[in-house]
Amino acid sequence: MLVQELYNEIGANYDEAKGRMMKDALIVRFCKMFLDDGSYCQLVEAMEAENATDAFAAAHTLKGVCANLAFTSLAEVASEVTEALRNADSVEDAKPMMPQLTERYNQTVSCINELEE
Repeated sequence: MLVQELYNEIGANYDEAKGRMMKDALIVRFCKMFLDDGSYCQLVEAMEAENATDAFAAAHTLKGVCANLAFTSLAEVASEVTEALRNADSVEDAKPMMPQLTERYNQTVSCINELEE
């Protein structure tokens, strides 16, 4: 899969990423680095532990990473989860959003794994 195909497949903004990073090779490099980012796993663990503070921090980090990579679709859901957890005492409001976040995250990871370098 080519980098522009990846961005189209996952509902991301290739032009924004290209404007920020200038070269496809650099975009690919940062996409591959996304696979090592632990914020999604931290979010899932914090949600399971019902720890709203840690869940907020992880969701906020994930949102930022996705925004920097112009992973628009994933960033939007991460933003919704972040806002549901902001100033929250529990994770209840964010729980209904997690299946969609997980679906988009898994799709993104799957497509990145198919990227040609």
